[in-house]
Amino acid sequence: MKLREIAEMLGGELAGDPDVEIKGAAGISDAKDGDITFLSTARLISECIESKASAVIVKEPVPEI
Repeated sequence: MKLREIAEMLGGELAGDPDVEIKGAAGISDAKDGDITFLSTARLISECIESKASAVIVKEPVPEI
């Protein structure tokens, strides 16, 4: 499923490549290429940066690093 389709289903705002193919979901530290993950708290931003996830769902905008 394309990232664009997920954003549309969730009614979310998309930043980045809408054509990224998402194949699964995983926790931040377990995610790999093709996975989507969720950033539940700002204190996990550093883990998120190190993650191999192709996309991250966030509740609120996160400053670019």
